[in-house]
Amino acid sequence: MAWNREVGYKFVVMEGGLRIGEEVSPLVYHVGFSENAREVDIHLPPDIGAEGDVDLHVSVDVAKLFDGSSQIDMQRLLSVKFNREDAAMLADNYATMLAPIYP
Repeated sequence: MAWNREVGYKFVVMEGGLRIGEEVSPLVYHVGFSENAREVDIHLPPDIGAEGDVDLHVSVDVAKLFDGSSQIDMQRLLSVKFNREDAAMLADNYATMLAPIYP
């Protein structure tokens, strides 16, 4: 998590390159603003933790950032910075990235 005075906390910071054939384009996603906040409910079995402390493992499907309720074409959307609508769209996607793994 990173922080910027204008956008607040950035819950997604991804920087790299997108290679298509021989061409490489910079890829920069900094998702901030309050539009990126999503509540996530993880429903646990009622007996988990009944015996004391239990480790909880979470699976994260990073592909859902681009393939959720909104289909993200990285070739068309190379950068997400300082755009509240893009932040909200990506947040809708990453809200589905987490899944608990039960012991």
